[in-house]
Amino acid sequence: DYYNTVAQNNNTAYILFDQVSSVRTNDTRYGLLTKQVLDAKIAANTAPTKSIATTNTYSAYVSDVLDITNRLNAMASLRIDYFETKGTLNVMTGKYSGANPGQLALSPKFGVVYQLVKSKVSVFGNYMNGFRNVAPVTQPLSDISGTFKPQQANQLEGGIKLDLFNHNLTLTASYYDLLVKDITRSQQYIRGTDTVNITVQDATQASRGFEFDVAASPVAGLNFIAGYSYNDSKLVKADATTQGRRPTSAGPQNLANVWLSYTFLKGSVKGLGVGIGGNYASENMITSSSLTGYFSLPSYAVLNASVFYNANSYRIALKADNLTDEVYYGGWTTIERNMPRRFALSLAFKF
Repeated sequence: DYYNTVAQNNNTAYILFDQVSSVRTNDTRYGLLTKQVLDAKIAANTAPTKSIATTNTYSAYVSDVLDITNRLNAMASLRIDYFETKGTLNVMTGKYSGANPGQLALSPKFGVVYQLVKSKVSVFGNYMNGFRNVAPVTQPLSDISGTFKPQQANQLEGGIKLDLFNHNLTLTASYYDLLVKDITRSQQYIRGTDTVNITVQDATQASRGFEFDVAASPVAGLNFIAGYSYNDSKLVKADATTQGRRPTSAGPQNLANVWLSYTFLKGSVKGLGVGIGGNYASENMITSSSLTGYFSLPSYAVLNASVFYNANSYRIALKADNLTDEVYYGGWTTIERNMPRRFALSLAFKF
């Protein structure tokens, strides 16, 4: 595979107009926010940044599945990627910066499946390596390298799969242990009388948890789907202000979903169906450090429903999301209100 990206940047610098006070709610300075004042600050702003960054990725992949016995299967694969950064062209000066001589990364994957009961009950285990290219940075000190290795992730997973009652009950349960290393972070560096922030590559994040999915059709026309996941994530090595805490990118620790639907298969209402279900998310941490403190979004449960009709040549459906008009929020390091009650009508034709 070959993948090329060209990113063009035409941004102006951010303008700090004022700092909002959470204590002085009647601060008269807020009256200074006028068009004339903003125009003056924009005019005094630095020139826009115009740059072009080019990267190339070359990849190859090989995989093989071995049927060791009629119950035991094994899989092995290897992916190789070469990342090449041409650097960033400053359109104003015509000069390049941040060129990377290239990064080579190997990513192996191994897995095994054993059928305890042929075509019905299986146990599995796998090891997977993943990586992410880390772009170079310009360090404040010229003798400190701004080129980094690829970020590595290693995961072990094991679980069980069931396929019973002529495919009317399927279940998957698994446990995983994931370690991400070579994460970059900012660190204060003192040289003489100067203190600067440099980028280092020594952070580590550990995540472990389990996932559960079940799908059942106990009687004709009735379908049930449910899932649950638990994730325990921690910054094992990081800045002193966040080390040992849950990373803000981890999201809620608990997630669950359920959906139940029934379709009439006989009579004058044949093809008519109804469905109801919902989603649940536990507390979602938005910020957590010894400097900023701890702030999280509350847990929520959202109810959804649908009514549909299936005919030979078309399907019509009315779906209601957030049926109870629950006020809830999401976000990763941000606060974003999610959708209020919403209805959607769809029509599909079959040819």
